[in-house]
Amino acid sequence: MIKEALSFFPMPQLPLVGLILFAAVFIGVVLWTGRGGAKKLYDRTSRQPLDGE
Repeated sequence: MIKEALSFFPMPQLPLVGLILFAAVFIGVVLWTGRGGAKKLYDRTSRQPLDGE
């Protein structure tokens, strides 16, 4: 039933656009977390719960 309903969908390239958008966001997040200046921020953030005591 779903396949039959989707066969009448007017934009068959939409799943490809969604896949490309997902891949671009995923690669962007990976590059953002691995950037050079991020280590200092991550170290400070990882020690934050322990500094409150």
